[in-house]
Amino acid sequence: MLFGTIPVVDLLTGGDMDTDAPTVQMTTEPVAGSPNQRRLVATLHWTPAVHNASVGIVHLDVTADTTFTIDGRVERIVEVRPGATPGATSSTFSGQLANFSVDLLGVVAVNFKQFRFTSESGKKPDVNVSLDDDPVGFEGELAFVNELQNYIPPGLFGDGASLDISPTRVRAGFGIGLPPIAIGVFALEGVALNAAVELPFVDGKPLFDFGISSREHPFCLTVAFLGGGGFFHLQLDTSGIRLLEAALEFGASASIDLGVASGGVHIM
Repeated sequence: MLFGTIPVVDLLTGGDMDTDAPTVQMTTEPVAGSPNQRRLVATLHWTPAVHNASVGIVHLDVTADTTFTIDGRVERIVEVRPGATPGATSSTFSGQLANFSVDLLGVVAVNFKQFRFTSESGKKPDVNVSLDDDPVGFEGELAFVNELQNYIPPGLFGDGASLDISPTRVRAGFGIGLPPIAIGVFALEGVALNAAVELPFVDGKPLFDFGISSREHPFCLTVAFLGGGGFFHLQLDTSGIRLLEAALEFGASASIDLGVASGGVHIM
């Protein structure tokens, strides 16, 4: 499974066995210091053609530059005499998927330069990830975020695009706070947009997180002395909605700014 969700077999195109079949070789090797023992070795090399794969809200998209490589080695030591019991089998398998992207809900895409895994007998799988120079892209209903980041300096009204990679997962997203807007008797302030996608490498489920402002810091909308505010927070994974919370409130609000002092009062 890739990212805890997509079966590797779903990537395979089922190409021509003359050109797309794995290469397998069987050899024997001497065991140093043991003239009565031999090591049986089987090696595998496979570079199958791949295509796009989808599971629920998760889509893995390949390009003309995408490559998939699998290498394996299985070995066992045996006694060179009738009736001898062979030793335990050990194996090492590694795979690399390069130049692809993972998309959630058609709104956030994480672009990978390389996703490499290694599995050895008796050890946990080891994963190594390298992201593209432009690792995160926003699409569809969130495509405007790409343009916003060109005009709002990171850190001025939020954290901008963020990227966090650990040995078990990658989390990519953005947090942008919009500047206050005041037009006549209309005023809007405290609006923050947040979106993130979290991809586990081996175990777990991909997660999409989206929010407008927050419970602790809701936005505020005022028209004359009437006003209100609220927030919205949604988390989705491949099983459905994990969290959904929202609030909208309405009431009276007034504020004053004299330059040297400012203040406000509201009831909701």
